[in-house]
Amino acid sequence: MTLDATATASVNARETGEVWLWLLTISHVEWPTTFRFVNNITQVISRGDTFEPWVFSMPVPESNESQPPKATLTVDIIDRKIIEMVRSVSAPPIVMAELIIASEPDTVQASLLDLTMISASTDSVTMTCELRAGDVLHRTAAAKRFDRELYPGLFR
Repeated sequence: MTLDATATASVNARETGEVWLWLLTISHVEWPTTFRFVNNITQVISRGDTFEPWVFSMPVPESNESQPPKATLTVDIIDRKIIEMVRSVSAPPIVMAELIIASEPDTVQASLLDLTMISASTDSVTMTCELRAGDVLHRTAAAKRFDRELYPGLFR
């Protein structure tokens, strides 16, 4: 992760006026629209997309060598429509989280792409979702399989 000069100065400063914001994009092929939220009190326009103010928290995911990264997203239930949308789909929604600074909304400082919402639970005021990155350790990397029949020289 490489931060631009403004973000680097903000991180290294004793005090700063910069505000760090998460941009959250939640989508699914069965939904008529894509949900875009920002953890701010006002709308943010980033790269032409409008992110609506919403109360949510998402700590930076922990890294573990034995399993893909996962994150916990906690969203305040302001509109029950979101719960209905999450419950109505046959496959998990896809979540993209991007970290920006408010003074440069078109510059993404860090991102978590293609997170899958693997579980969601609710109480009277919040929805807590577990997000997991794709399992890249078990994906096929080569276009061909190298087996004994086709490539006997590799297995001597």
